[in-house]
Amino acid sequence: MLRPRETGGEQDLASFWRGVGERRGGEVGFTSFATYMGRAGDGPADLAGLLYRVGDRFWFEDFERESWLLRILPPRRPFAKTEISFERASVTAGRVVARTTAYRCLRGGVAPGSTAALGRVGRLFTTPVVQLLLADGSALFFEVMRERDFLAELGR
Repeated sequence: MLRPRETGGEQDLASFWRGVGERRGGEVGFTSFATYMGRAGDGPADLAGLLYRVGDRFWFEDFERESWLLRILPPRRPFAKTEISFERASVTAGRVVARTTAYRCLRGGVAPGSTAALGRVGRLFTTPVVQLLLADGSALFFEVMRERDFLAELGR
């Protein structure tokens, strides 16, 4: 992951996003830090990474975490990069739900179409999570730093 102070700041971040755009075949639009919570029924994934849009396709990709603590612990499984993408047109609905609701849905305890939208008061007591219902009947859950901007990008 790029660290502005260590890599030269804005110049390297712009270069990073240019490289992502070239790799994905277009210019990067929306960007945000996010946590991919998972797909409904598949169990929690909880992967921290970047969520961004190139053209009409959204991408999420995680990165290997580095910390001093991980260096002194016994070796763990090798890092396996996760990349998820979906077309804007495939999103049939997007709403904000409670994190607890998202986890219940991820574990199969609540059907994706039965989740309740999180109200203003509810936001005081839980972490908001964006639920995306897709045309194929599946649902994805993301904790998005720029949640409102993300929903606006989806046209929801």
